[in-house]
Amino acid sequence: MLEHYKKIPNHKIKKLQELNKAILKVWINAKPADSFSVNLFTDKKFKELILSEKTKPKNDTLYKPIKVIFDRVKINRAAQDELKKAFNINNRIKALCDNRYQHPIEYKEFKKHNIDRQLKIFYEKFYNVVFARPKFKELFKTDLAEYYFDLKEERELTVCPFCGLKPLKSRTETRREAFDHYFAKAVYPFNSVNPDNLIPMCSDCNSGYKSTKELIYKRKKKVDVNRVKAFFPFDESIKFEGYTIKMKLNKKPVNFRKLKETDFELIIEFPGKEEEIERWKKIFGIEKRFKGQIIDNVKIWHDIAKVDFETDLVKKIGHLKTTQPLSSSRFLKYSLFDCWNREGSLSVSP
Repeated sequence: MLEHYKKIPNHKIKKLQELNKAILKVWINAKPADSFSVNLFTDKKFKELILSEKTKPKNDTLYKPIKVIFDRVKINRAAQDELKKAFNINNRIKALCDNRYQHPIEYKEFKKHNIDRQLKIFYEKFYNVVFARPKFKELFKTDLAEYYFDLKEERELTVCPFCGLKPLKSRTETRREAFDHYFAKAVYPFNSVNPDNLIPMCSDCNSGYKSTKELIYKRKKKVDVNRVKAFFPFDESIKFEGYTIKMKLNKKPVNFRKLKETDFELIIEFPGKEEEIERWKKIFGIEKRFKGQIIDNVKIWHDIAKVDFETDLVKKIGHLKTTQPLSSSRFLKYSLFDCWNREGSLSVSP
C-alpha cells in the first residue's frame, strides 16, 4: 500500500471487540454444570444487545449461537484451550503480517470439536451487529460509517491507500466504501470485529482484486515455505515518500503518446519492504493497474500539461512528486513525464 492508516486508540468502535473478548471469556470459563445466561456478562450494555437479538428468533445472530457453542465447549476443556489460543493468534494482526512463522487458525481446526460450523456462522454474522443493527449504535453511540470517516480523516486520505487511484467517499455522500476484512472472516474466526482487521479500501481493491485472496500465503498449502509478509495497514513507516516508482523502457525509441504495455516496466521500490511490496503488487494487481492508467491517460495528461512544461521543465515534473502525489494520480504522471524527459523527447513532443 502507498500510505498507512493511523489507529484511533479510544474510538468507540472498539466496544465491539470488547464484547468479542467477553464472549470468549464466557466460553472458555464455562464448567460442565453451568447453564448459559446473559448474566454471565458483566457489562449491562452487552446484556442488552444480546437480549435484543433473542427477541428475533429467526434472525438471532448473538444469543442463540453463543449459547450453542457454550453448551458444546463447557464439557470440552481441550476445545476451550484451543479457542483461547486461536483467539489470541488471530487477533494479532500486525504479527500475522510481519512474522512469516506465525500462522492464523482456520475454522476447520475446530471440526474435531464439532464447533467449526457454528463458529463460522457466528463470526460471519457477528460483523453485522455493527453493520446492520441499529441497537449497537443506540447503545454505544457509534457505527462503522463513523469509524470509516474517522480513519480516513485522521490521515487526511482522499484516495484509496492501496491503489492510489480511486477516491474514498466523503462524509457528504450518502454511501461509503465497504470495509475489507484484511484476514477474511469467511476463513478465520475471532477477528471479524477487530479494528486492526477492518480496513477501508476502494471497491476495486476490495471486491475486484483482493476479495477473499489469501493475504500471507503465495500458494494454497499453508506451510512455512509458502508464508510471506504483507503490509500491516497501520504501520506508520509506510509513507509515500519512502517509495521510488519509475518507468523503465523495454525498447528505444518509444512513441510515448501511443504507449503499449510491452513498451515499459514500472519499477516499484520501498527499501526494507521488498517482500511486502511483492505481495501487495500480486494481490491488488498493481503493476497492470498502474500501467493501464498511464497508457489510457498519456495523451490527455500531456495535452493538459504541455503549456506548463514550456519552462522550468525539470522543476515542474518534480513538483508532481512532492506536492500531493496521491491526488489525481500525480505520482503516475511524475513517473511518465520523468521517463519521457530522460529520453529527451518531452520538451520537443508535438
